[in-house]
Amino acid sequence: MATVRFDLNFGPHWIAMSLAGVLFFPAVAVRLERTVLARPPIWIGQRSIVFYVSHAIFMILIAKSAGRAGITSYAVAAFASIVVSLIGGWALALGMSRWTAAAPLFSAPAPKPALRMQDVV
Repeated sequence: MATVRFDLNFGPHWIAMSLAGVLFFPAVAVRLERTVLARPPIWIGQRSIVFYVSHAIFMILIAKSAGRAGITSYAVAAFASIVVSLIGGWALALGMSRWTAAAPLFSAPAPKPALRMQDVV
């Protein structure tokens, strides 16, 4: 929501639109839980770190490009940003298993083993 207001320079009424989306999509997901339509959101959810980390970058790039292109419609910029974010996240999520350089971007480092008393003395 802060990105909508400050980075993308859209008016404050669009913050309400972003909040409505945050409430709407989980409500729809609950209703689709046991249907075939649930497979894509489940797949995305299983790789949510990839989508979470990358979506803002894609959205800001598209919105800034739209601004440079003279597109002033929030709806057009938002739609393009969402589509590009999903496609980009999908490509990165698939790339994690195929490109060894991409996997470390989205995985936490392994925890160090705990120090045992007998190792100290």
